[in-house]
Amino acid sequence: MFNKERKKLNSTTLISGSLGIALTLFAPSILAQEVKQAIDANQETPKARDARVKEREAEFEVIEVQ
Repeated sequence: MFNKERKKLNSTTLISGSLGIALTLFAPSILAQEVKQAIDANQETPKARDARVKEREAEFEVIEVQ
């Protein structure tokens, strides 16, 4: 009985450790993408920003119900 519990604990520890390593490896790349997008958005000229907003607004269809 003790042996089964120990095996289960070992496998749980192995899985959680592997997930921790995977998150450590992939989190910086995701963060770097978000930072790049924020920097690009701040460097955008007001004219380009207005054009982007109008482009997004054109994608939506407004339906009014009275």
